[in-house]
Amino acid sequence: MDDVELVEVDGADAPDDADPRAAARRARTRRLLRRWWPVPVVAVLGVVGWQALTDARERAVVERLREVDGVIGTTVTPPLTATPWGDEPSGGWVGPGSVEVDDGAGGTWLVGASQAEYRSEWSVSAVDPRDGTEEWRVGLGAASGDPAFGTGVGCWPEQEPARAVWCEIATTAPDGTATAVVARVDGPSRSVTSREVVEGEQSTVAGGGLMIRATRAGDVLTVRAVDGQSGEPAWTTDLDADAADAADTAADDVAAVRIGVLGTHPHAPFVWVRQDEARTTLLDLADGRVVAEGAQVVVHRGAALEVEGSNVTRLLGADGTGSTEVDGQPVVVGVDDGSAPGTVLLHRLDGSATGLLRAVDRESGAVLWEQPDLLTRMGSVTVLDGVVYGSSSREVWAVDLRTGDVRWRAPAGVSTSGSLDGPPVDGVSLLRVERDPDSGDDVLAAYRLRDGARLWAEPMPAGVNSVASVSGTLFGFGDGVVVLD
Repeated sequence: MDDVELVEVDGADAPDDADPRAAARRARTRRLLRRWWPVPVVAVLGVVGWQALTDARERAVVERLREVDGVIGTTVTPPLTATPWGDEPSGGWVGPGSVEVDDGAGGTWLVGASQAEYRSEWSVSAVDPRDGTEEWRVGLGAASGDPAFGTGVGCWPEQEPARAVWCEIATTAPDGTATAVVARVDGPSRSVTSREVVEGEQSTVAGGGLMIRATRAGDVLTVRAVDGQSGEPAWTTDLDADAADAADTAADDVAAVRIGVLGTHPHAPFVWVRQDEARTTLLDLADGRVVAEGAQVVVHRGAALEVEGSNVTRLLGADGTGSTEVDGQPVVVGVDDGSAPGTVLLHRLDGSATGLLRAVDRESGAVLWEQPDLLTRMGSVTVLDGVVYGSSSREVWAVDLRTGDVRWRAPAGVSTSGSLDGPPVDGVSLLRVERDPDSGDDVLAAYRLRDGARLWAEPMPAGVNSVASVSGTLFGFGDGVVVLD
């Protein structure tokens, strides 16, 4: 094998070893290269590593947000496809109070009370949440009742994650007689394991299998909670029956009384008892104690509030005895992860076109911050990770819930559909139905949660004019119900 000599070349000519200064320069260059060559390599690796760390953190945030009820479970990206949901033109939508139930095979069903046909017997049905296909249906033996006199329908999970649900069909006959069918439906066995007909009482079902019942005797309205399976009483609370109502009705008539359950995780649940337009009482679901009472009592971000007039709210406090009045009415909060739980969001009229979005301490009423020109009177917001997200007719925005600092404001197309649940989010973007300025057609636009950048805008599928997130899925509504992905 021939020997090979490596010769350092400077330009086109071989090095001139006779020039000691040139040789010294070359030697110094070699020493510098040997000493410092790792620096740019390490710098490049550092940039790549930092970007990877940042991406990992952002993915972790997105996954954490998607654990919140109401957040879409996947990233919505164009192009949009619309898949019909359910077997009927209506989309096979299950009734109010539907519940995600473990199917025993690693998936879930969406279970709720429904009717196969209008005014037919009520059943509990389970559908595939991905496409609305009905998986099974069991009858409750409950007639539809006369819609003119009210039909209360709902299902609640027995536990989380749910494997069984408690469902109730409550009707009021034309003569005022209250009747309810209450049943426990087991998901894995697809069967009714408990059924009770309740007459002469107002009734509702709460989480954990509690039954809430209301009866009246003279001037006393008794509200009690019982275990749905054992029948054992959990608590009993006596309320004064409305005196004016007592004079006009039979002593045991509870037809005018309405009861229900307010508040869901992560907020404390309440039993809601409404005797007439001037009197509503909130009871703690855990022990039945009276939390608040007033003409128009609502639950907002876990706090009991009484709305007084068009622009005043009374803060009732944790024990219901609060009397602090503040200007403004509670803002509807759709998706809420419970960030800054002591903060109440209000909309205050100030003579401007939009009014003020303000935050107050729920105990003292101290104004924490105010921001103008963000929210209309009927607007709703989304609260995630300490940030309030919302939109107006031509803008989307994000505000720090604790400080009121505007994170970002971004111009947007004209909104064409409102949402009582706040703007839908998928953990990456805020979604909004807008009108395309050129074509005039509806588009679904995505604005990045981090900075408000408009990521994309896609034409809405034919026949779809609004969207909402249900059980982690983005649904479109219009001529029917579709899944958008």
